[in-house]
Amino acid sequence: MDLGVIGGPDGPTVFFFTGDPVGLILMLLLSAAAIGGIIWFFLRKRKK
Repeated sequence: MDLGVIGGPDGPTVFFFTGDPVGLILMLLLSAAAIGGIIWFFLRKRKK
């Protein structure tokens, strides 16, 4: 699995992915879970 970014002078312009899509799906799910966990933690902390 290869994941990369091709960038220009104004920042990243193209994201590319090659290989098995299962790895990409797993990575996106783990990222979403991590972001959701962080948001949940801060919202719970703010209520108290």
